[in-house]
Amino acid sequence: MNLDKATYALLSGRTELTDLTTRIYNGRAPIGVARPYVIFNHISSQPLGAQDGPNVLELGDVQVDSYADTKADALAVAKQVRLALDGINETTGGVVVRGSLRDGQFAADPLTPTDGSDVPRYRVVVLVSVFYEQSIS
Repeated sequence: MNLDKATYALLSGRTELTDLTTRIYNGRAPIGVARPYVIFNHISSQPLGAQDGPNVLELGDVQVDSYADTKADALAVAKQVRLALDGINETTGGVVVRGSLRDGQFAADPLTPTDGSDVPRYRVVVLVSVFYEQSIS
């Protein structure tokens, strides 16, 4: 989908984020991937009404989860995610983004290890709404 391309381009194009991690995944991360890493999901989209002609403007919701071994590291990655996605008005990843805004952010409780280790994972979630042009070809 177009919004997936734009989200990946914005996240991977932010040097301050890629200095912390280059592991940016759409949907899910590989099992056993080193932390920190980021997973983004295009949660939903809805068309915005058009007065004349086909509707191309969509409002999409994106959730970005930042995982790390410490809460401080998860918060640092989430800060760069927020800065990469908030207030965008540009063409990126071949997608025209007309605007974006952060809907919220929260730090989840540490996740219990499932890999046999005793190292918890920390997660910070950033929610973003994006106005973008959906291709109709």
